[in-house]
Amino acid sequence: MGNVNAYTYKPDPSGVYHLEASSNGTYVQYGGFLRATLTLPDNWIAESFAFGNSARRTIQGQQSAFSIYGVGVRKQFMQKKMSLGLNAIQPFSNYKVFSSNLSSPGFVQTSRFQLPFRSFGLTFSYSFGKLSFSNPQPKKGINNDDMLPGDQGQGQGQGAPTGGGSR
Repeated sequence: MGNVNAYTYKPDPSGVYHLEASSNGTYVQYGGFLRATLTLPDNWIAESFAFGNSARRTIQGQQSAFSIYGVGVRKQFMQKKMSLGLNAIQPFSNYKVFSSNLSSPGFVQTSRFQLPFRSFGLTFSYSFGKLSFSNPQPKKGINNDDMLPGDQGQGQGQGAPTGGGSR
């Protein structure tokens, strides 16, 4: 399963901010997500995902694009109530690098930093009990129990009758 989003962006500053613009034009920005699961023989399951966004544009430049991916495999036991697995995020890259390039007539700013992103994990899952969803048969008719004997239609439950009788 997956999705892709794409749109155009045209920075159009007005007023005094028009002088600060160093980047104008129409840009295409996009992002997407993919996920796949493959059931293998002997209760093995392989899974993967990928996510990414294009660089973000502003009137003064752009900020770094971002993407990440992961893969995993797991084995199910005990009639699929328990599973044990291994997974990896960014297994072929130590770091994610984030950069930004901004400029205006009065300044230039360039930044670059990186974070450790590669990771390996062990997963364990166990399902307790049994969860089932059933669609009960719809009720037939109306069960209007607010009209009890002696109520005379006043909606007052089992209280004494009201009305204009003499005492």
